[in-house]
Amino acid sequence: MSLKNLLVHVDAAAHSDARVALAVEFARRHDAHLTGLYVLEPKSDLPAGPAEIAYGGAPALLAATRSRDRLAAAARQFQHALSAAGVTGDWRVAEGWPEEVVALQARYADLAILGQSDPDDALDSGTRVATRAVLTSGRPAIVVPYAGSHESIGGNIVVAWTETRESARALNDAMPILVKADKVTVLVVNPGGAGYTGDGMGGAADIALHLARHGVNVEAARIESPEVGTGDMILNRAFDLGADLLVTGAYGHSQLREAVFGGVTRSLLDHMTLPVLLAH
Repeated sequence: MSLKNLLVHVDAAAHSDARVALAVEFARRHDAHLTGLYVLEPKSDLPAGPAEIAYGGAPALLAATRSRDRLAAAARQFQHALSAAGVTGDWRVAEGWPEEVVALQARYADLAILGQSDPDDALDSGTRVATRAVLTSGRPAIVVPYAGSHESIGGNIVVAWTETRESARALNDAMPILVKADKVTVLVVNPGGAGYTGDGMGGAADIALHLARHGVNVEAARIESPEVGTGDMILNRAFDLGADLLVTGAYGHSQLREAVFGGVTRSLLDHMTLPVLLAH
């Protein structure tokens, strides 16, 4: 299956424009339609300052005006980026909590492009949006780091492989990207364990063969260092390989209104240095 219908979460955060630029380039690469989704929260996304408080009713009016201004600026930037790249797309505005709205709208796309939260940006809801979307939408998502420059993705990919349902799902969801890549490395970390009787590659060789049969330029690799966290090892090796995208299964659960990632997935999301495709 090819990627023909993409969704990007657009917001008022400082790094939103960079995420849109990456999404537009990704859509161009895959000849896909791109929907920009902006969510207006029930409350203002900007806290009132002392001067606003002094005027009583003014804070709500000023906050609403600023919210409309941000929305208009985001819409202009999105449409400009589409036009400059010759990409087809549409612009949608919805009201509600971003993590709920984005997770719902992602179900109508092949893949969502979301952002990692910048802890210094009060307007950035990226990580909570990504967590809910990945665990509840039933669709894969590419989460883009707030730090660094990521203008294009999918040329050099690392697949973090474990013999689990989540890994198999992520790899299958990423197949349209993997077949276009110049290089793919299937990476296993600390394979085996007590009583392990496999080939020492933790299934990496088998899944690499599967990808090769799809025409993917792939190789298998393993790293071992029990004293270093798995997430850190994956990110370090991805950096060493010059990767521009990491593909991995997302481990976690969603109970009622709570969506929570497990240890390794949370570590990757918190410390990511390159875009990460997650699927659950």
